[in-house]
Amino acid sequence: MASTLKTSTRRTRTFLSGSAALVLPAILLLLVTYILPLLQVLRLSVSSADPSVLDGAGFTLRHYFEFFADPTSLRVIWRSLWISFVSALIALVIAYPYAISVAKSGPVMRRVLISLALLPMTTSGVVRAYGVIMVLGREGPLNKLLMALGLVSQPVQFLYGPAALIIGNIYFVMPFVILPLAAGIARLDGRLLEAASTLGATKVSINRTITLPLLVPSIAAGTIVAFTLNMTAFVTPGLLGGQGYLMLTTLLGQQMFNLANWITGSVIAVVLLVIVIVTMTAYQTWLDRKAGFYAPR
Repeated sequence: MASTLKTSTRRTRTFLSGSAALVLPAILLLLVTYILPLLQVLRLSVSSADPSVLDGAGFTLRHYFEFFADPTSLRVIWRSLWISFVSALIALVIAYPYAISVAKSGPVMRRVLISLALLPMTTSGVVRAYGVIMVLGREGPLNKLLMALGLVSQPVQFLYGPAALIIGNIYFVMPFVILPLAAGIARLDGRLLEAASTLGATKVSINRTITLPLLVPSIAAGTIVAFTLNMTAFVTPGLLGGQGYLMLTTLLGQQMFNLANWITGSVIAVVLLVIVIVTMTAYQTWLDRKAGFYAPR
């Protein structure tokens, strides 16, 4: 017995003094700031107590049935999904040529382009959202340009609708798409592209059959991060969509902060978490099946 205890103590000391001890602070931080609050949200979502009580008790799935039975909830879920997906897709299309420029530029120009890509991240989400409001407003430069060109006769209402949300989301997630793409393009073996060109392949064919399959991991990383950030953003839809064009996050904030309905808010939080996890898993599985081959990881 004593020998077993000594062996166990020795193993524990070895674990705590080894490289595994380096992850303990991160694990403890994750446990306190994420796991425990998440468990509390899960518990509240199935609580049969009063919706305004944070200390839930009992068990019921009635709140989930009521949430999905409400047509408004289904519209908000669909709106959040398609706006997040379209924003991530457009961000990918815009970021791809920019990432190519970053990867193919010299050291000085590469630093300049990366700094420009990261520039929006130097300000808070609120400041960025208000910047988009100033640009897209009825008296903003975009409407003035459209009217000066004669394309419209009166200011267009961009704000508080899908256009403003998509533009704001793209602006917010662009750096997270550019950087993985630029890193992936920089790692490409140029000899493969040269060999394909020597054998008579066109640039379009090279991009479709060589470059894009090799960039699947980078594309997946950038678009998954973009989609997740779009789905879970609160400031952007709150300021650009307003209360008249609710997303899941703004609906959650409305229930929790305005109505103090903690149980319904917890249900929305769990639904949002499940949607993000399921969508990410399905998207990654689809990419795995469609890609012919992958770049080295």
